[in-house]
Amino acid sequence: MTKTVAIFNANSAQAAPFVDEAIAQGLNVRAITRSSSSKSDTENVVHYTADLLNKDQVVAALTGIDAAFLHLPVPSDFSHPEIWLGNFIAAAHEISLPLLVFSTSGPAGDDFPKTPMIDGTTAAMNAIQSSGLNVITLQPTVYLENLFVPPFVPDLHSEGRLTYPPVPATQKIAFVSHKDQATIGVAALQRPDLAGQTFKIASPNAITGPDLAKALEEWTSKPVIFAPQSPDEFGAHIGKLFGNDAVGHGLAGLYKSIIGAGNSVAEIDVPALEKTFDVKLTSIENHISQWPKQ
Repeated sequence: MTKTVAIFNANSAQAAPFVDEAIAQGLNVRAITRSSSSKSDTENVVHYTADLLNKDQVVAALTGIDAAFLHLPVPSDFSHPEIWLGNFIAAAHEISLPLLVFSTSGPAGDDFPKTPMIDGTTAAMNAIQSSGLNVITLQPTVYLENLFVPPFVPDLHSEGRLTYPPVPATQKIAFVSHKDQATIGVAALQRPDLAGQTFKIASPNAITGPDLAKALEEWTSKPVIFAPQSPDEFGAHIGKLFGNDAVGHGLAGLYKSIIGAGNSVAEIDVPALEKTFDVKLTSIENHISQWPKQ
């Protein structure tokens, strides 16, 4: 019997690849978004509307499914994450959800010096893990697709200057692509035997900023140099751009924590991930080589 999986925030940059990967693996998908989707249902995909602020809608979205993927969206109101988690956990218990795959959407846990963003992400992870649900937790490092965000790389395409990530040029980071997260995550949706475990995930080949700049040259069709901002400069830039100093301070703290974590953002056992989930992941350089030219 074909499994049906629920994918929350299915139109987000993180979750949309889950939908594609689940279809590719022959699963039926319940694609759940906060507002009505303009996409039509197909043989393999049914679109649902469910707001995590409404527990009854979450119950309806989860009813009759075999496993679910959840990551928390970026909140417009910082009181929302606690409500989202409470509603999801209550709904999942109400329908006896067989399996949840939860992504922290970034660094979390004791490997990272405490900052507000790290503390918030870790608290959400701890709430899910202590909820009594059958959970597989994915802890991604830094998303490679952050390079698609113009405010993060304002001078990359115009001047060939890469100011992101705001870390020292000597620090290696094991970036993770949304596509590799989906490859691992969809495999996890079919592995109830792994419930209770946490996996740090990354794409192969941790690299430094200068290595990343070199890998981006084909994509940008020009020479690229790595000239990183400091975390405070990066945070101030983002805060000013979005008119939200709190977001800027939060991101500055996050990258200070990433710097403080040192090798924790580089030493991810990718071969063990591939073996555990029976998948093949794609190197950072190969992901970039497949991106449409800018």
